[in-house]
Amino acid sequence: MKEKSDNIFKIRNNVTGLYSCGGTWPHFNKKGKAWTTIGHVKAHLSQFEAIPDTWEIVEIEQRV
Repeated sequence: MKEKSDNIFKIRNNVTGLYSCGGTWPHFNKKGKAWTTIGHVKAHLSQFEAIPDTWEIVEIEQRV
């Protein structure tokens, strides 16, 4: 039987290696917030006037 996998998305600061906790004031920690779709991440990022070059969206495969 195949393992089910569901991807999650996070925003990582590629300088510090920490993940965004979401919200309107950027805060990063080791765990961060997980979004279930890339669209949700993009919607979150749209609230910012400028996105630093050090932020990147990462896709993480979750095996259940």
